[in-house]
Amino acid sequence: MRVDRLANRRKVLSLDNMSNSFLTYRQSMCLKLGGFVAVLSIVVYIVYYFYLPASMPPGGGTMLGLLYGAVATAAIMVLMAYSVRKRSYRSRLGTLQGWLSAHCYIGLLTLLWVPLHSGFRFSTNVHTLAYVLLVLVALSGLLGAYLFAVKPRQFVQYGAEIVYPGDVVDRDNIDSQMNRTMQQIETLSQGKPQVFQQLCKRELAEGQPGRWHGWQLLLQRRLLRETVPIDTLQQFLSEIPVDHQADFTQFLVLAKRKRDLQYQLATQMRLKNWMQVWLYIHLPVSVIMLATVILHIALVLHY
Repeated sequence: MRVDRLANRRKVLSLDNMSNSFLTYRQSMCLKLGGFVAVLSIVVYIVYYFYLPASMPPGGGTMLGLLYGAVATAAIMVLMAYSVRKRSYRSRLGTLQGWLSAHCYIGLLTLLWVPLHSGFRFSTNVHTLAYVLLVLVALSGLLGAYLFAVKPRQFVQYGAEIVYPGDVVDRDNIDSQMNRTMQQIETLSQGKPQVFQQLCKRELAEGQPGRWHGWQLLLQRRLLRETVPIDTLQQFLSEIPVDHQADFTQFLVLAKRKRDLQYQLATQMRLKNWMQVWLYIHLPVSVIMLATVILHIALVLHY
């Protein structure tokens, strides 16, 4: 029991380290630096436009407005470069955790730099569309940070491979346990009375996820199909011959283990699919946002 508690504690600590390190990387260096840059950007904006003689009102055409626009554009390039860096496994250009931490906080800073660039002037045009898409990317990014930083600690009991495939535990561990348990049930049913074999056959068939079941789990409250409760199966013990009752008790234990594994697997499928949904939103919108920003710059340079 003590060994199990220590193992679970190590698993939680490992997940905490992985999920929180990118938010608190190097004692929250990116958070502190980002906060300082945000305050500095606001102070410079106020001093430049309200305390220094300026020939133009706040806007993208002023020297400071152009500077904020250039900084925001450079920041967006850095944000997009993270997709390349995370696939460059041999790169020595900083750690991946450091890149992810900078990715999060630079993304939030762009939400400030763009309004400072435009002088908080927006209208119904492609320029505003670029900012709206940027906001959508940032909001989906916050959702992703929540999934990676908060959810792993809530679902440790369902397997660490749900969020960090192959890093903490063998991702095939549950499948192998499921197959081994079902084989034991099938072996146990051989040469048994008909009612015993029927219950084993029904148990092997029930609760199995069907096609597209993983995606249906996103909207369904029930994770698995309806199965006969274990308490109901125990009532069949009286119908089993005495010399097979010990095996039937073992069958009940295996059935309980199989259902626990099925619930664990279904939970993993639900969480993995939610993360895939997040990727399907965050990545395409990011690409569209980048294309819109390029169009915005091209139009400004043309006119």
